[in-house]
Amino acid sequence: FYNALLRKGKGDGVDEAAMPAVIAIHNNMNERGWAQVLDWESLRRGECPPDQIALLRFVGRPHELSLKARLRTTLGLAPMPFDRHDWVIDRCGTEVRYIIDYYDASAKSKQDKIPALHDVDSVPSIQMDVRPAGDNPSQLYDRVRMAARHGLVATLREALTPIEVSVSEETITVEAPKSQPQASPSAIPEGAGAGLPPEAPLMAGAVWATAAEAAAHEADAVRGRCEDAVKRLAACAEEGECRQAGMALTMCIAEQVCKPEADAFRRFIGSSDAEAAGRAFDTVQGCTAQWGRRMSPVGGQGKP
Repeated sequence: FYNALLRKGKGDGVDEAAMPAVIAIHNNMNERGWAQVLDWESLRRGECPPDQIALLRFVGRPHELSLKARLRTTLGLAPMPFDRHDWVIDRCGTEVRYIIDYYDASAKSKQDKIPALHDVDSVPSIQMDVRPAGDNPSQLYDRVRMAARHGLVATLREALTPIEVSVSEETITVEAPKSQPQASPSAIPEGAGAGLPPEAPLMAGAVWATAAEAAAHEADAVRGRCEDAVKRLAACAEEGECRQAGMALTMCIAEQVCKPEADAFRRFIGSSDAEAAGRAFDTVQGCTAQWGRRMSPVGGQGKP
């Protein structure tokens, strides 16, 4: 394992003596991930017995954010994932892709211990989000069924609960934004920032004890004003619907934290210049993602 890290150019700062612990955690993560895949596959028990499901292949995509990871980061609900895997399984002749996002819940790192192979709670600082990729209506339907199994309220609560990260104890003042978001009757998908109350600044002139407290209050304010957009995204079932809901949520956030970028994109509404509109929306997404990383003060710091 250590030699493999060296071959991939990822061995800097890695202590060879720590390899037994690293391998134990690595193997445990694989087992936890597979157990969650099988939990999803239990929804299809009538089509394929669990003992016939097999992993065909997997690929690491650490630099490619999934849509869900992008949204969680943008909303300040999570730091940037430190890794992503795409697993393709064989369901009795049918290939099914799963996405696994790995998050560093660094506030829980002191609770970590070297895990046995099948332990589920020995490494609480690594949180995994395992779900079908949503490549077709069948996989999207499974997401709805799993939400129904766990209960919609519990599913939403889990999705909207921030991942705990360690932060510096730093007193900061949040300045009032230069301009407040205004409602805009545009052709952007419904819920994309329309109807935001202009009299409710995010946190003008507020002083918080720590950076974490300030970030939490700002993120809560944005989430509260985009609650309907969040619910629409959580409830969508088809790819096109989810894409529209994701765009609406991004614009709702941008109306509050990236106003110039949101206004620049709106100028392309109804325009035939699709390429320029796409670039403008990429700028909006980049701005909201940067805000999301700022809401997680140690966001983007990966596991060693």
